[in-house]
Order: sequence, then C-alpha cells, then structure tokens
Amino acid sequence: MFRRRNVVTVSLVTVTFTIPLIGLQVANPVFMGTGPAEHGYGLGLDLFATGLAMLPNLLAIAAGALAAPAVAAAISDRVTLATGSLLMAAGYLASLAWHGSMPLFLTGTAVAGLGIGLLQHSTRTLAVESVPHDRTSVGSGINELLINVGGSVGAAIVLTVFAARTPAGETLPELGAYTTSWTICAVVSLAGAALSLLYRTSKDREARS
Repeated sequence: MFRRRNVVTVSLVTVTFTIPLIGLQVANPVFMGTGPAEHGYGLGLDLFATGLAMLPNLLAIAAGALAAPAVAAAISDRVTLATGSLLMAAGYLASLAWHGSMPLFLTGTAVAGLGIGLLQHSTRTLAVESVPHDRTSVGSGINELLINVGGSVGAAIVLTVFAARTPAGETLPELGAYTTSWTICAVVSLAGAALSLLYRTSKDREARS
C-alpha cells in the first residue's frame, strides 16, 4: 500500500498534525493555569476557568470536522489538507506572539482547533479512500496507528523541552519551554502543509492518464 503516493502523503500528514495536537494537550492548560505574578507568565486561571478556556479550541475542532466534507468538495482534498495544516501553524504562531493576552491566545487556540478538525476528518476519510476497496480496514487501522505514533512523538518532544527548560528545584518550566514548543509545533504544521501538496486528486490522475 505504501507504494501508493496518496497513502504515503496522508500517512505523513496524519503524523504531522498529531504531533502538535497531543504535544500541546497538557502544555497549554498548564500555561493557562500558571500565575503571572508568581512565575512571570501564564494566564493565572483556576481549574474551572481553565476548563472554560479550553472550549474555543474544542468547539473549533468539532466545527472543523463537521465542515470538512463541504470544504473538501469546494476546494479539493489536497487544498483542505494544506489549509488545515496552515491553520494549525497560524494558531501556534498566534500563541507564540500573543501569549500575554488572553483573548488573542484563546483566538489562536481556536484557529489551531479549526485546522485540527479539518485534518481529523480528512485524514481518516482519505486513509480509507486511498487504498483498494478490499483493504479499507487496513487503511483505517494504519491511520489509527499513525495517530498514536504522532501523538507519542509529540508528547516526547514537548516533555523533553519542558525537562530541559525547568530549573533545578522548580516544578514549572521557564516561559521558553512554551515558546519553544509552540515554535516546534508551528514548524511541524508547516511541514504538513508542504507534504499535503503531494496529494494527487482525481483531476490530477485524469490529467496524467
């Protein structure tokens, strides 16, 4: 199956979008709950407020997933994959640039969430559509496996950054741990956008035949 260009492309995009998705799943809530008065950064939210602050991201993920079929029909699967990755990169760059402002930071998480939703739906659908009809279950299984691989890599990267940027005797890392993590996630998402351009649509295949 990996001789098929679209299978490889969808697989790689799946990994690139799950690396930041899982990598920041714990990092962002910790940042939101860190008090700026004590640590010099963070949003200083309590547990309940942190939960509410996660809603823009989660609702945007749901909206992106629901909109993905219509978006793909309008602009093609390839452009949908690239758009989702670019939205994720834009969201992480917004977090990097405006982490001192709660409205702007949460807007960034929503933008990233919209991209995540587009990619969650699109990669799962295309993982099945890119393989022969008698191997759809294998295609779906490989996609789920790669989600776990990407998530594991993302968590390992962010935890490594946090460990390196946490001073001895402290429980929380320096601000640089977050800015480095957001930067890495933005770069990975941009790589995903570039890889998305390798996806061959039906029109491309017809033009080559």
